[in-house]
Amino acid sequence: MKNKFGIIYLALLLMLTGCAGKRAVEGSVNEGDVGSSDDVTGRELFEKFLANEEPVVFDLDNFVGNVPYSFDYGKENKRDYLFSEIIQRLMAEADLDEDNSVNINYAYIYPLEKEAEQLLISITKTGSLGWIDYILAIGNVDGKLLLMYENESCFRYEVHINKFGYIDECQYPGYCPPTDEYKILTEDGCKLIYGKTFECGYIIKPTQLQSFSDDGGYIWNYWFEDEYFCSYSFVNEEGKPDYIGLEEKLYGKNSPYRKAFEDAGISFYEMSEIEDIISKREEELGITDEIKEADEPEWIEIKDVSGLF
Repeated sequence: MKNKFGIIYLALLLMLTGCAGKRAVEGSVNEGDVGSSDDVTGRELFEKFLANEEPVVFDLDNFVGNVPYSFDYGKENKRDYLFSEIIQRLMAEADLDEDNSVNINYAYIYPLEKEAEQLLISITKTGSLGWIDYILAIGNVDGKLLLMYENESCFRYEVHINKFGYIDECQYPGYCPPTDEYKILTEDGCKLIYGKTFECGYIIKPTQLQSFSDDGGYIWNYWFEDEYFCSYSFVNEEGKPDYIGLEEKLYGKNSPYRKAFEDAGISFYEMSEIEDIISKREEELGITDEIKEADEPEWIEIKDVSGLF
């Protein structure tokens, strides 16, 4: 599983190449020729990509995500790929077994509720040994298709993107607590909002904090680009921080928990301060509750993919 979370405080918790043709409105793929985008704008450019007539630029220098190793780059860290090439390379990488099936879906999304569309692609390979779902977000910037974001859901890693481009990535690494990163697609790229994880009793260190753990306490770690913050609280039934009404018990000057953190030499913020930082970051990026709580995109299945293989 890819590891994206190189956090200072986390030390504590430790497709064939060629023409495929024009796609019909209902999602089939027929034969045709590769064309030019000189006089094509808006959704038409995305439709040409789906018809294997227009490439998308993978630019390693302006990209958020972790491009699979099956994609290579030139000296300038960028290369164009047709839809069929992308499918070929991803399917070769997701070599689950010989007995597998491939489903391809697409959807149009509107990052930050704005008019500029982006194309979301889901390429899912399922076999007797497991499954993997590749997600790609493609934007139209100045008449060129650019890869804005790529990630994949598989086993203990899940990626969710709603119709306004709000992304929730969650890693379930087994014996360690889950780690989440929240991102937002914009008109010209993708930005990290914040990330978080926690640790609890069976791995909590140093030993000065053991009493806090025994009382049901959790250490929470947050990161905002290059800034890292630690907080602590109890946890509610939904697995979220539980601190409202408990501020004096948790953070008051006579709190044994506060003293334990100070004795351990761990700098921390109260949970309300962390939530203020998150709110300011979301406001800075133009993220509202409507954007965060939006429905998932309306997926359209490409029913005939024969022309793409």
